[in-house]
Amino acid sequence: MSRIPALIAGALTLSVATGANAAVFYNNLGVAIGGQDSTGVHGPQYASFTDASLTVDTVQVLLSNTGSNLAGDVQVGIYDDDGNNIPNGGGGLEAILGTVNDSSLSATPSLITFGGAGVNALGISLCGTGSCVTGDDRFWIGLSDVSPAGSTGIAWQFATDATGLGVAGEFTNFNANTLPNGDGSGATAQPFMMCVSANGAGRACEVPEPSSYGIIGLGLIGLGLLHGMRRRPRS
Repeated sequence: MSRIPALIAGALTLSVATGANAAVFYNNLGVAIGGQDSTGVHGPQYASFTDASLTVDTVQVLLSNTGSNLAGDVQVGIYDDDGNNIPNGGGGLEAILGTVNDSSLSATPSLITFGGAGVNALGISLCGTGSCVTGDDRFWIGLSDVSPAGSTGIAWQFATDATGLGVAGEFTNFNANTLPNGDGSGATAQPFMMCVSANGAGRACEVPEPSSYGIIGLGLIGLGLLHGMRRRPRS
């Protein structure tokens, strides 16, 4: 059995460690869009995420507007889980992130961001309201129609399948039904598209590209492989 040179092993550890520091709980924004669901018709709408650190700095949701009510509004919030993989409705409201007006969106999907990195971080401490189920670290991003008249035309984009960081194993709720994330077949739901993170000190709500240390690590791996190739005898 061949031994991996210490140089390569150390570089592997370094590159993996840099990626492991990313506090992104859910991110499927890079997945192909499978369609959209109107909040006014299918809402309230919820997408679950698991957050053992009980902190949130950034939330992003991918929304569009069908144009049915330019005076409509949608409220975006964080809700607690009831312990049975179901959003706990108004009784489990942990934080209101903000309101999105229909007039601010078009038919082209747009990324709506709450919070960010550094001074822009939300700094939300979940369970601060005391409504959390003990030992349950599942929460939900929820969209609710709060239009003063009529129904909102805002629609939440959903992905083709459960591809993405932290997406598989989570749940989607709309029309008062909860379904496990999947590709829409076999009693699964195509998950709503969003990102939730606690990267307040770094790149908010993104799966980070290789950092400087990660790049160095990859470079060391390359050098180690080249070294091994030069020492390998020709056939």
